[in-house]
Amino acid sequence: QGAASDIAKLALIYVREELEGLDARLINSIHDEFVIECAEELANEVSEKTRAAMVKAGEDILEKVPVEVEVEVSREWKK
Repeated sequence: QGAASDIAKLALIYVREELEGLDARLINSIHDEFVIECAEELANEVSEKTRAAMVKAGEDILEKVPVEVEVEVSREWKK
């Protein structure tokens, strides 16, 4: 759990850096899940940048452990 928390915090930093200059914003973070709001036409770019940032954070912390990240795009918030 400690490593997961470290990864999530580092991922928040990386996501913020990746989304800088885009019309997208992080609106919620729950454990290891981020909710980002953006224009529909930016959804693919934002989701890919977010996935890459989260993978990078995981690899930085876990080093040799493979990291997989699931990203979902939706028009509405989901549980």
